[in-house]
Formats: sequence, structure tokens, C-alpha cells
Amino acid sequence: MQRAAVAAVASKKRVLFLRHGQTAHNIPPYTAVLNTDNELTPAGEQQAAEVNLQLKQLSAGGWLHLDAVVVSPLTRSIQTGLIATEGLDVPVVLTREHALPVCSCLAAGP
Repeated sequence: MQRAAVAAVASKKRVLFLRHGQTAHNIPPYTAVLNTDNELTPAGEQQAAEVNLQLKQLSAGGWLHLDAVVVSPLTRSIQTGLIATEGLDVPVVLTREHALPVCSCLAAGP
């Protein structure tokens, strides 16, 4: 029965959406809002590494096959994609079409 379940799951097309790991923009008091292209914090890198382990486990078990990972041109997105797919045989594709427009935001005070 388990083989049949794996085969049924593997035959379907799925899209997996993954939000980038933590950046300075995500940490209160949100002082980094003026910089829309933040790098991952050490915690964000760890979060992406945890996703990497989960993706490897799912791939090894036959539950997931990644054809490609599409990332926006923002640094945090690229970093997350590269860390999350490290050691997996999957291309990381950079696209501008899926990037959010850069906006001017004001930092909210306490």
C-alpha cells in the first residue's frame, strides 16, 4: 500500500511556495524597513538549512521531486533558495517577473 501511495503522490504536479528566512526586516522594532533588499540573519540561514534537511528527506523517500526552484532577485530570496537546495540536484532559477516592486516605507516608531 505504501508504494502505491508514493506512486500516486509522485505522479501529480505540485507547486511548493517557501517564504524566505528571517532578515533584519523581520525582527522588531523593524528598523530595517527602509532597506528592501536585506540579507538573511544567522537565524534565517538556519531556517533555510532546516528546510534543506526536510527537502532531502522528502526527496529520498520518493515523496517529492523538484524540477526547479524559482527565486526573486532579492538577496534574501536567493540565499534561501541556495541554502534550501544545497546538495539537491535542482536548478535555482532567478526571475524578475515574480519580484515584488521596491517600495519606499517609513519605519514605524514605538
